[in-house]
Amino acid sequence: MTRLYADIIEAKNGSPVPLFSNGHAMHSRYAPEKEAAGWASTINYASLFVIAGAGGGYFIAALKKRFPESVILVAEHSEEDIAFLSRIPAFYNLLNDRHVVIFPVKETKAMMQNYYLPAVYGALAVLETHSWQRENSDDIATFRTCVAEASRAISADYSVQSHFGKLWQRNIMLNLKQCGCQHVPAFPTEKTAFVAAAGPSLDNAISYVRQNSAALYVIATDTAYHSFAKRGIACDAVVSIDGQMISASHFHNAVHVENTLFIFDLCANSSAAQFINRLGGKIMFVQTGHPLAQYAAHFAERKTGTCFPIIETGAGTVTIAAFDVAFKAGFKKIVVAGADFAYSQKPYAKGTYLDALYNAQSMRTDTQETLFSRLMFRSALAETESGTKTTDTLASYKTTFESYAAQQCAVARDGKIYVCTAQKSAQTLTESAQFDFDAFATHFKNDFASAKDAVDAPQFPPVIATLFPAVAAYRMAHSNEPAAALLKLAYNDILRYI
Repeated sequence: MTRLYADIIEAKNGSPVPLFSNGHAMHSRYAPEKEAAGWASTINYASLFVIAGAGGGYFIAALKKRFPESVILVAEHSEEDIAFLSRIPAFYNLLNDRHVVIFPVKETKAMMQNYYLPAVYGALAVLETHSWQRENSDDIATFRTCVAEASRAISADYSVQSHFGKLWQRNIMLNLKQCGCQHVPAFPTEKTAFVAAAGPSLDNAISYVRQNSAALYVIATDTAYHSFAKRGIACDAVVSIDGQMISASHFHNAVHVENTLFIFDLCANSSAAQFINRLGGKIMFVQTGHPLAQYAAHFAERKTGTCFPIIETGAGTVTIAAFDVAFKAGFKKIVVAGADFAYSQKPYAKGTYLDALYNAQSMRTDTQETLFSRLMFRSALAETESGTKTTDTLASYKTTFESYAAQQCAVARDGKIYVCTAQKSAQTLTESAQFDFDAFATHFKNDFASAKDAVDAPQFPPVIATLFPAVAAYRMAHSNEPAAALLKLAYNDILRYI
């Protein structure tokens, strides 16, 4: 990669100034500090700044002087340029500042997603250094694209956290309390893993499952499990990641559970897991990225050498989670059915919980068909190449699923069925752990007590980070409260379950 800066000259006041490859100066050739202070004086306060272009570091230093507690993320051309600029004292000093993070411009999206927490920082400020913008058109385009993509992703994630943050925290604590010993079987990987999502096309695959049952290891999503139970088809495993109460209804037909492994995300609805536990079913808890679940997994790993397995969900879909279970269990051939991410004449396969729910609500003036139509038409629909209907959200889920499957397997299509052949060995679902909830609760309280007065953005202690999704939920009702007060609310909520 070509370096952006070619040389360093001395300004009239003796300060070093980097030059671009065309000979233009990044800063004033007379007094770069004065120029930087003047611009910084016009900037309004923000808890977190994202800045394009560091140069000699003068503007960043001036901004730090004005807002010493703010976090500043700074994009530069490349690692080589960052090393080159470190010869300038003002820039070098920034590298040792814990509130400043400097990185190559191509990493802007990842850095924003790693560091920007809306519930903690509030609104961010995005700034572009004038000369860097003028002399560096390719990088400024990359920077703007990354900022836009990161902002969309963070906004979507924050929206979900705002709605489910407290629920997830409650579910995790209640699930940890009941998880006891994990059940991880020896998966029969010589079989074909049949992953069943609950799209309408699953109805057409039922005969295949019946005819080939001896050769299949059936892994159903929770919605598809309800459909299979109605048809009298046994599932070898069921995957559930949804934290909402409605998810428990997927399992109310679970009468014979002794031959089924129930795989719950720690964020999943705790009532569902309690129901299966009471029936004597085998449960394995997994984690899908929530910081509290990760914290609990690290605790278990330190204590027993094992942890809760990590399962990918892509954009948060149970179909990807079920596929990832099959892949990480070590199956070489994985068949996926019902992964339509689209509507045909109906939104789901026969026998899902919606059939019973809408039938119970049905009346002469508001029939079951009307209720299903209302569900399908709640968002704008677009027609697919196969004639089905989809939405922007469902289309994005499909793209994410196909992309993730292609990363792990060679993927072919047989009509609406995906046939996937693993290209590499995974087999990471082999650990089992006895989780000591009482020891975990004591550790968590002690860790929080030692960390709560030492919170220092952006390097938050892991125990503090466990509370951020719940903080996002509390922020909805307490928009003007400082982050420290919301952290206390989230922590006190956890204490209810200890």
